[in-house]
Amino acid sequence: RKQMLITTLVRISMVAIVLSISFGAIENSGVNQAFSDVVALIGGVSGSLLGFILPPLLYMGAYKEPGEIGALSRVIMISIVIIGLGLLGSTTYFTAKSMAHS
Repeated sequence: RKQMLITTLVRISMVAIVLSISFGAIENSGVNQAFSDVVALIGGVSGSLLGFILPPLLYMGAYKEPGEIGALSRVIMISIVIIGLGLLGSTTYFTAKSMAHS
């Protein structure tokens, strides 16, 4: 049991050291800006999709029988989807603009 604990601690320490070296290498290289631009682009697109667009669409898809969702709820969900699409477009535009100027 003690040997297993020591082995686990050694593995965790090795992973922490490798990750620290990897992040340091990325930070000090020339790909840091390109890497952060790609992460920002992917994060903006996926955040908009997963946070604003897909949940209302999935909810409306699950309850598609007439009368299961009230008219006000449907309008609110469609509004959330439209806001999500606007955020998706704006994050994509501003990230692409930032990538073009760097």
